Amino acid sequence: MSFEIKLVPDDWWAFNRYLYKKVSRGSTPGSFLKSLSIWFVIGFSIQLIAKTYNHDALPSLLGALAILAILISNSYLKQRSMRKYLTPRSDSFFTSPQQVTLSEAGLELVSLKWQARYTWPSFTSAQTTNDLLMLFLDSSIAIIIPFRGLNKAELLESLERVSGLKVENG
Repeated sequence: MSFEIKLVPDDWWAFNRYLYKKVSRGSTPGSFLKSLSIWFVIGFSIQLIAKTYNHDALPSLLGALAILAILISNSYLKQRSMRKYLTPRSDSFFTSPQQVTLSEAGLELVSLKWQARYTWPSFTSAQTTNDLLMLFLDSSIAIIIPFRGLNKAELLESLERVSGLKVENG
Protein backbone atom coordinates (compact mmCIF):
# COMPACT_ATOMS: atom_id res chain seq x y z
CA MET A 1 0.00 0.00 0.00
CA SER A 2 1.39 3.38 -0.98
CA PHE A 3 0.01 6.86 -0.29
CA GLU A 4 1.10 10.47 0.17
CA ILE A 5 0.83 12.48 3.39
CA LYS A 6 1.55 16.07 4.33
CA LEU A 7 2.04 16.79 7.99
CA VAL A 8 1.09 20.18 9.42
CA PRO A 9 2.22 21.78 12.71
CA ASP A 10 -1.12 20.82 14.30
CA ASP A 11 -0.19 17.15 13.76
CA TRP A 12 2.99 17.77 15.74
CA TRP A 13 1.02 19.33 18.60
CA ALA A 14 -1.58 16.53 18.53
CA PHE A 15 1.28 14.02 18.89
CA ASN A 16 2.79 16.00 21.77
CA ARG A 17 -0.60 16.25 23.53
CA TYR A 18 -0.91 12.47 23.19
CA LEU A 19 2.54 11.97 24.73
CA TYR A 20 1.76 14.44 27.54
CA LYS A 21 -1.45 12.57 28.39
CA LYS A 22 0.39 9.24 28.26
CA VAL A 23 3.09 10.52 30.64
CA SER A 24 0.56 12.26 32.90
CA ARG A 25 -1.51 9.11 33.46
CA GLY A 26 0.76 7.97 36.27
CA SER A 27 1.00 11.35 37.95
CA THR A 28 -1.53 13.01 40.17
CA PRO A 29 -3.81 15.51 38.44
CA GLY A 30 -4.14 19.15 39.35
CA SER A 31 -0.56 20.25 39.88
CA PHE A 32 -1.65 23.84 39.22
CA LEU A 33 -4.30 23.56 41.95
CA LYS A 34 -1.72 22.04 44.29
CA SER A 35 0.63 24.97 43.68
CA LEU A 36 -2.19 27.44 44.17
CA SER A 37 -3.18 25.74 47.43
CA ILE A 38 0.40 25.80 48.68
CA TRP A 39 0.67 29.52 47.92
CA PHE A 40 -2.65 30.11 49.66
CA VAL A 41 -1.33 28.32 52.76
CA ILE A 42 1.88 30.36 52.62
CA GLY A 43 -0.11 33.60 52.34
CA PHE A 44 -2.43 32.57 55.17
CA SER A 45 0.59 31.66 57.34
CA ILE A 46 2.19 35.03 56.69
CA GLN A 47 -1.06 36.71 57.64
CA LEU A 48 -1.28 34.71 60.90
CA ILE A 49 2.32 35.50 61.79
CA ALA A 50 1.78 39.18 61.09
CA LYS A 51 -1.36 39.23 63.26
CA THR A 52 0.48 37.41 66.06
CA TYR A 53 3.04 40.17 66.20
CA ASN A 54 0.38 42.89 65.80
CA HIS A 55 1.53 43.95 62.38
CA ASP A 56 -0.78 44.91 59.59
CA ALA A 57 -1.25 41.68 57.56
CA LEU A 58 -2.44 43.32 54.35
CA PRO A 59 1.01 44.33 53.00
CA SER A 60 2.36 40.83 53.67
CA LEU A 61 -0.61 39.20 51.99
CA LEU A 62 -0.36 41.54 49.00
CA GLY A 63 3.35 40.74 48.73
CA ALA A 64 2.64 36.99 48.69
CA LEU A 65 -0.08 37.50 46.07
CA ALA A 66 2.29 39.62 43.95
CA ILE A 67 4.90 36.86 44.05
CA LEU A 68 2.23 34.33 43.07
CA ALA A 69 1.11 36.53 40.15
CA ILE A 70 4.71 36.88 38.96
CA LEU A 71 5.26 33.10 39.09
CA ILE A 72 2.02 32.34 37.21
CA SER A 73 2.69 34.93 34.51
CA ASN A 74 6.30 33.72 34.15
CA SER A 75 5.08 30.15 33.66
CA TYR A 76 2.51 31.26 31.08
CA LEU A 77 5.05 33.35 29.14
CA LYS A 78 7.58 30.50 29.19
CA GLN A 79 4.98 28.08 27.81
CA ARG A 80 4.10 30.51 24.99
CA SER A 81 7.73 31.02 24.02
CA MET A 82 8.45 27.27 24.15
CA ARG A 83 5.43 26.55 21.94
CA LYS A 84 6.60 29.13 19.41
CA TYR A 85 10.15 27.76 19.49
CA LEU A 86 9.11 24.09 19.17
CA THR A 87 6.49 24.47 16.42
CA PRO A 88 7.83 23.02 13.16
CA ARG A 89 8.35 25.59 10.41
CA SER A 90 6.12 25.34 7.36
CA ASP A 91 9.21 24.69 5.18
CA SER A 92 10.84 22.08 7.44
CA PHE A 93 11.40 18.41 6.64
CA PHE A 94 8.54 17.58 9.02
CA THR A 95 5.96 19.38 6.88
CA SER A 96 7.28 18.41 3.44
CA PRO A 97 5.07 15.98 1.45
CA GLN A 98 6.00 12.35 2.03
CA GLN A 99 5.32 9.20 0.04
CA VAL A 100 4.60 6.36 2.48
CA THR A 101 4.84 2.71 1.43
CA LEU A 102 3.73 -0.18 3.64
CA SER A 103 5.05 -3.56 2.54
CA GLU A 104 5.98 -6.94 3.99
CA ALA A 105 9.58 -5.67 4.28
CA GLY A 106 8.66 -2.61 6.35
CA LEU A 107 7.78 1.06 6.13
CA GLU A 108 9.39 3.38 3.61
CA LEU A 109 9.12 7.17 3.74
CA VAL A 110 10.32 9.28 0.82
CA SER A 111 10.34 13.07 0.71
CA LEU A 112 11.99 15.63 -1.54
CA LYS A 113 14.41 16.34 1.31
CA TRP A 114 15.00 12.86 2.82
CA GLN A 115 14.11 9.18 2.82
CA ALA A 116 13.95 6.47 5.47
CA ARG A 117 13.28 2.74 5.67
CA TYR A 118 12.23 0.83 8.76
CA THR A 119 11.72 -2.90 9.15
CA TRP A 120 8.66 -3.93 11.16
CA PRO A 121 10.68 -5.22 14.16
CA SER A 122 11.93 -1.61 14.59
CA PHE A 123 8.50 -0.58 15.86
CA THR A 124 7.50 -1.13 19.48
CA SER A 125 3.80 -0.31 19.10
CA ALA A 126 1.14 1.29 16.94
CA GLN A 127 -1.34 3.74 18.51
CA THR A 128 -4.17 5.78 17.06
CA THR A 129 -6.07 8.89 18.02
CA ASN A 130 -9.03 10.30 16.09
CA ASP A 131 -6.66 12.09 13.71
CA LEU A 132 -3.33 10.22 13.79
CA LEU A 133 -1.65 6.86 13.43
CA MET A 134 1.56 6.78 15.47
CA LEU A 135 4.10 4.04 14.83
CA PHE A 136 6.42 4.12 17.84
CA LEU A 137 10.13 3.39 17.49
CA ASP A 138 10.66 4.18 21.17
CA SER A 139 8.57 5.57 24.03
CA SER A 140 8.52 9.10 22.60
CA ILE A 141 9.73 8.70 19.01
CA ALA A 142 7.17 7.84 16.38
CA ILE A 143 6.38 7.99 12.70
CA ILE A 144 3.23 10.14 12.51
CA ILE A 145 0.67 9.46 9.80
CA PRO A 146 -2.40 11.70 9.72
CA PHE A 147 -5.68 10.10 8.64
CA ARG A 148 -6.53 13.27 6.70
CA GLY A 149 -7.50 12.25 3.17
CA LEU A 150 -6.96 8.53 3.83
CA ASN A 151 -9.32 5.62 4.36
CA LYS A 152 -8.64 4.96 8.06
CA ALA A 153 -10.11 1.44 8.17
CA GLU A 154 -8.25 0.34 5.03
CA LEU A 155 -4.96 1.80 6.28
CA LEU A 156 -5.21 0.11 9.70
CA GLU A 157 -6.23 -3.23 8.17
CA SER A 158 -3.32 -3.08 5.70
CA LEU A 159 -0.88 -2.11 8.45
CA GLU A 160 -1.91 -5.00 10.71
CA ARG A 161 -1.77 -7.45 7.79
CA VAL A 162 1.75 -6.53 6.56
CA SER A 163 3.39 -5.63 9.87
CA GLY A 164 1.89 -7.97 12.43
CA LEU A 165 1.54 -4.97 14.77
CA LYS A 166 -1.63 -4.76 16.82
CA VAL A 167 -2.97 -1.23 16.47
CA GLU A 168 -4.26 0.14 19.80
CA ASN A 169 -6.62 3.06 20.21
CA GLY A 170 -4.85 5.56 22.45
